[in-house]
Amino acid sequence: MTVKKILLLITSLFMLSIVLHAQQDTTSHSGEQEEDGHIRYMPTVGVGTGFFTFFGDVTNKPKVNPQVSNLGYTVTLSRNLSPSFELHLNFLSGYITGNERTVDRNLNFKSQIFLGAASVSYNFEKLLKPNHIINPFISVGVAGFSFSPKGDLKDAKGNTYNYWKDGSIRNVPENSPGAENSIILTRDYNYETDLRKANLDSLGKYSEFAFSFPVEVGINFQISKRANMKLSSTFYYTTTDLIDNVSSKGKGLRHGNGMNDMFLFSAASFHFNLYHPRKEKEKSIYDDVDFYAIDRETAQEEALARKEDKEHIGNITGETAEGGIASDTIAVDRDKAAKFYPGMKDLFGPVAVPETPKPGLTGKYEKFKKLDTNNDNHLSVEEVTQQIDRFFEGDKSYTIEEIYELIDYMFEQ
Repeated sequence: MTVKKILLLITSLFMLSIVLHAQQDTTSHSGEQEEDGHIRYMPTVGVGTGFFTFFGDVTNKPKVNPQVSNLGYTVTLSRNLSPSFELHLNFLSGYITGNERTVDRNLNFKSQIFLGAASVSYNFEKLLKPNHIINPFISVGVAGFSFSPKGDLKDAKGNTYNYWKDGSIRNVPENSPGAENSIILTRDYNYETDLRKANLDSLGKYSEFAFSFPVEVGINFQISKRANMKLSSTFYYTTTDLIDNVSSKGKGLRHGNGMNDMFLFSAASFHFNLYHPRKEKEKSIYDDVDFYAIDRETAQEEALARKEDKEHIGNITGETAEGGIASDTIAVDRDKAAKFYPGMKDLFGPVAVPETPKPGLTGKYEKFKKLDTNNDNHLSVEEVTQQIDRFFEGDKSYTIEEIYELIDYMFEQ
């Protein structure tokens, strides 16, 4: 792997890490509203194809259709920073060619491009009407790319092309001895010669890696909630003048215009949002039941029942709910009395609290008889809770209203 490819790889990985780290933020136009009101932004992946237009020292003369030989392919990873701004990581690969055929000069090249770029776009979101499906945008960024100019200088048999003023291509120079016996050649458009190695202008082993500053304009078409298509043109101003292997350092007909090379990439691309919406919870007949309120009410009722029990015992023994002796009673604390009359404990024993009769399975509770597994005409707490558990597991033997009655029965015990 050459140094330029290593640098390109490092640059691309660094840009990728920035995009992936930004996923931890909570700020994109291609986002989804969460339950807490925040917008969740997810990456968008895009693929596309287009063609290059080259602006350098070697141009297409006569003009040719750039779509024929200058095709390129792009992959894009994007993520919104806000409803209006979007961060992009773009990979571009393709070929740039130039074939200049005039009376005075005949040059050609084909250079393979591998490019990685990071850019930020503005989509005019705040200036457009709501629910629009067409959105113009503009972006700027920085890119690193490699190139490798090749030339078609010989045919398949190894004959060097010699361009004559009559427009033909011969196997010998036009003014050479024996030119009358020359053979007409036809270009095979196989770019077999590495122009850097050929060293036609004594430039040596120059770098085939450079930087570029892309400016992109385009239109975004919203196809669906998660998909959109873009038509765009990106202009790349580069830091090199050797994409076509012709520069201002060349001599004679190979002398360039002294400007850095530039190219335009016009493309159509399809983009898909990676957001996975959360599955909505299925509506249940129990969604409106406030079980927390039921538990809270039950706890309050149990506390009140315990207080009433203490008061009931106090009415019998003269003790208050706090364990003391009521001021309006003639009762005497048994422990104190026992100091003088030890036989009182043996005579009276512990205080007997009358049991509250348990409700039977009659009347409105008769429908619950099949839950009485021990046939004692009474439902224990275990028997009631077992049926409640079965109800929440899908048993429809009783309605929600009947479950409420069952709960009332349990607290009447």
